[in-house]
Amino acid sequence: MVAYQVAYDYLDAINEEPATAALNNGLHLHRALSDAVGVLPATGDYYRHSPHSDDGGYLLALVGACRSALRHMPSARAIAPVLIQAAERCGEAQSRNHAALVEGRPQLIRWTARLGVRNYHWWELAAGGISCLALHALFAAAAGNSTLADASRIDAAYFPSVCAISALLDSLIDLANDATTANHNFTAHYAASAEAATRFAAITAEARTLLATLRIARRHDLILTGIASFYLSAPQAKTEFARTITSHTLQCLGPMATPMLSVCRVMRRQLLG
Repeated sequence: MVAYQVAYDYLDAINEEPATAALNNGLHLHRALSDAVGVLPATGDYYRHSPHSDDGGYLLALVGACRSALRHMPSARAIAPVLIQAAERCGEAQSRNHAALVEGRPQLIRWTARLGVRNYHWWELAAGGISCLALHALFAAAAGNSTLADASRIDAAYFPSVCAISALLDSLIDLANDATTANHNFTAHYAASAEAATRFAAITAEARTLLATLRIARRHDLILTGIASFYLSAPQAKTEFARTITSHTLQCLGPMATPMLSVCRVMRRQLLG
């Protein structure tokens, strides 16, 4: 999980600048995410369309570390189709989101339409797409005794709902900062705070309903609550625009939200001195 997250963050960093944000470059770079969980030999050649290609073997080493770890997980091969699908979705969403900076958003919007998911705005699906939370949940499944059906239920529970609310909350906290940059902020697409609050609440409620159907449902619910509490403990969650969103989202979380939010706030104060 650590090696995969490092690879994800590394690719995010080298694909987000205008000089490297072209879609064909992003799609080739993000093949590494699929190769990291694949059963076929890694394709390499990730930098085919990149102006920078000498990383000293860093990306290939990360891909190799992930593949090596998965080989020792008892259910990795059984759930490989779902793992690969989730990785491809994440990589394409990241590539298209970055490419919006130089090639516009229509290509990203068309991609979300092809997902065939109803009752979500395109930017909510794009937000869910860039999240790798579903992959982390699948890694945990691979480490245990899981079937392909188990993995499919996990992925369906996490995407789009859990993945979307995580990325939307991140965007909420970054809203003011992103307004002064070229960063694509998903929350900025809502016409008003009230609309965002309604959607955040609906997505959170859907996430909890779907997670309740999984094995070790309480652990999955705790992960969702922890993610939301982390973001909602930030000072930016108390702005005039964010207050209603924060309140609605917290109301949809379970009884652990209140103590977890308090702990997150204390930790933030300690870290900030």
